Amino acid sequence: MGFFQRLTIEKISLAVAFFLLLATWYQAYIARETMHQSLRAYISMDSADIRKVDRPPGPGESENHIDVRFEDGGATPAYNVVLSVSFIVATAPILIESTLREDPKTTEQKVQRIHGMLSPHIPVAHYVPISPEQLSQLQTGQRILYVHGHVSYDDVFHDRHTRVYCFQYDGKENVFILCDTHNDEYEGDYQPVG
Repeated sequence: MGFFQRLTIEKISLAVAFFLLLATWYQAYIARETMHQSLRAYISMDSADIRKVDRPPGPGESENHIDVRFEDGGATPAYNVVLSVSFIVATAPILIESTLREDPKTTEQKVQRIHGMLSPHIPVAHYVPISPEQLSQLQTGQRILYVHGHVSYDDVFHDRHTRVYCFQYDGKENVFILCDTHNDEYEGDYQPVG
């Protein structure tokens, strides 16, 4: 075998080895990304409802409350969890970030809780009382209820995730519907607009 034939075979062998190395690296990359997507925590607002309390209300307590539940739908726990929920009652449709602070007829009640960890498929509830007058105004359309906030957490791979959400209560149908905006998920901590 001549020198040039050996050189050509060596070049072809080197090219094939490089291609196989590249294909192996790409397979490992895809496997790692698939593992991250399938095993990480996914916290979201599981449900929102207006319901009667499970026990007789105490003196000065309302028998109804707004109940919002969050759940980790992933396969692993979420760590360093921060849940922020705002219950906003307005007289007209609003832009959550800007109009809220300008409308004197808008009221907001914020609940923020820090949970060390949320286990998969175990809901966490947050609620605030709602008076019969407020409930009646929501059901007749005189007032509009928004449930707005964010949840930030670390997954098992130490990546920080944030989900921003906004729901509007339809009093006539007695359901919560997604707002047109403020329903996003991104990496890192929550950075409010404005």
